[in-house]
Amino acid sequence: MAAPIRIAVLCNHWAALPAIGVLLQSDQLAGVATPRIEHDGNRRAQMIAAQRQLPYAAVDGARLAEQLPEWIAAARADAVFVIGCPYKIPPAVLGVPRLGFFNFHFGILPKYRGPDPVFWQIKNREADGGLTVHRMDAELDHGPIVDVRRVAIAADDTYGLHVNKLAGVVAETARDTAMRLRDEGAALALCPQDATGAAYHPRPGLADLTIGWFQPPAVITALVRAANPVYGGAVAFVRGVPVRVLQTTIVAAASASEAEPGAILAVAGGGALLVQGVDASLLRLDVLATDEGVLTGDRFARIYRMQAGERFESHPR
Repeated sequence: MAAPIRIAVLCNHWAALPAIGVLLQSDQLAGVATPRIEHDGNRRAQMIAAQRQLPYAAVDGARLAEQLPEWIAAARADAVFVIGCPYKIPPAVLGVPRLGFFNFHFGILPKYRGPDPVFWQIKNREADGGLTVHRMDAELDHGPIVDVRRVAIAADDTYGLHVNKLAGVVAETARDTAMRLRDEGAALALCPQDATGAAYHPRPGLADLTIGWFQPPAVITALVRAANPVYGGAVAFVRGVPVRVLQTTIVAAASASEAEPGAILAVAGGGALLVQGVDASLLRLDVLATDEGVLTGDRFARIYRMQAGERFESHPR
């Protein structure tokens, strides 16, 4: 049997933690690095490194060219697994570990290149998302593919629920990729990406997150799920003030209405805040977030004394 290889992990996401655990169990974790960004996932990764007395580095985007080689040398790493890092690795650094850098991309490549494929896959109502592992090269999300694992996107999956599914897949794929690197080394089988299907999706901005009330309710609902919880919900404006919509339900209309999409049709006491959609459908706004807190639709309506006939809009007045 081939000797174990040493794998260092550069991560910036809590979903990397199960993969770190798998590599620890197989005695292959050589070191941990995170961006100098404070959040619970990075703190836990640092704690694991400290407990196991593994080389740890908190890296800065502007100093990667000096920080990463020093960390890789201290870890004596044969390969680096990158899980959620927001920085572009300098091309000269990619060749420092003898087997290279491997990116665990939370989407299907090359169709969903970019920093947040989970958002776009849910928003675009894809039947599945997934994880793509590829060896990194000088271009973002561009290198040859090692493995692709598809993960179904259920009709009620939010961004957070889908990432929770991905976390387990990341751990499984990290284990399998480590085994393949151990057995195949530099001869690891790789598949070039098909450039004809490639598309880059930027991080969503305000326009991408804002509800267009003249869009079909299914499109609006997909946006709401894609923005929950990482972007705080999809954006809507009422009385000129932005609110965040975290959960919606499509409701069949009992009768035709001449109200414009976005108009409030009913404010009831049973959890209902009904809004007119296109194609004779209604949207029930189940959960909203404001500066005062996260509220059910009917509580939001009571607190703000919303009236039938008022309208949610796609821009401030």
